[in-house]
Amino acid sequence: MASKSSEERRKSVGLLMISEELDRYFEIGLEHFSQNPEAPFNFLSSALKYNPINPTFKDHVLNLFVYMSKNFPEWSESEVLERTAPLVASCVFLDIFRKRYPYRGECTNSP
Repeated sequence: MASKSSEERRKSVGLLMISEELDRYFEIGLEHFSQNPEAPFNFLSSALKYNPINPTFKDHVLNLFVYMSKNFPEWSESEVLERTAPLVASCVFLDIFRKRYPYRGECTNSP
């Protein structure tokens, strides 16, 4: 089953959420759906609310957009944003998680 495989991969690299995190997302999700039952829940927005991004991150994102625009001139500005948004969102979420648990999933050579 795909969900089991995904769980095993996240566990092997130390990226499974702990119960306190899941509890927070459930609480935020319930609050969200009680106020906006038709709107989808945005995990990234919720994560950013409690773990803001480093101010220099925006410069890196801007550099990515400029690079993509130069290397793919056939893409419109909206296409560049549309195609890079999932990558940026994944990086943001991973950065937040790794800051919270800096040693989980890290490979070391020490005994």
